[in-house]
Amino acid sequence: MFTTRLLAAAVTACAAFGLGAAASAVPTWLAPTGLTTSGRVAAASLAVAATGEAVAVWDREVGSVCADQPANPACVHVVEARSRAAGAHEWAPPVEIARPGVGAAPQVAVDPRGDAVAVWSHDIGVDRVLQASVRTGPTGTWQEPVDLSEPATSIGAHPVALDGTGDAIAAWADATTVRAESRLAASGVWGSPVPLSRSGRAAPVGPSLGVDAAGDAVVAWSLSGVV
Repeated sequence: MFTTRLLAAAVTACAAFGLGAAASAVPTWLAPTGLTTSGRVAAASLAVAATGEAVAVWDREVGSVCADQPANPACVHVVEARSRAAGAHEWAPPVEIARPGVGAAPQVAVDPRGDAVAVWSHDIGVDRVLQASVRTGPTGTWQEPVDLSEPATSIGAHPVALDGTGDAIAAWADATTVRAESRLAASGVWGSPVPLSRSGRAAPVGPSLGVDAAGDAVVAWSLSGVV
């Protein structure tokens, strides 16, 4: 079976190695680290907090038919996550965060407290749904995935972001509309999807999402050639 490994390389200043270098020392890239050991990696996303906490997620294809027929039911898609604590050089073991099936194009965000959220498109047959899982704190457990969207024939780009207090916002496009949904860290519950664009015959392209530390968010997309 053909295997594609996901590699990660970190950059650090010489002082991090205990060499006593000045703070102005030129950063040095560490040797790449393999994050996966089997299967084919179809997509990967990485997020790093201001504190140095890092989280990587990816879609790992498992099955002998995956190389030629990734949509074949015999090709199982596994969404996994792996994290690296602030100041550490070693990555924690990978964790499966999605239900078995076809989870594609995972995206991830992490905040300075180590809270993390991942979203991905989950195949339920003819349709797809956007699913999400949340981790509270750097040593927390990834929660059971929840559906954010209604079933749709397609799920386009689906960025996700966290503000400075752990509140999350996800945005996505289906075949006709751009939508967004938020989750307050205090309640731990996702709200209802909010349509941001007017439905039309043309499919929206994007969206892109930006969130600041205070929780203010901006979503941008293009429709019929206009942003």
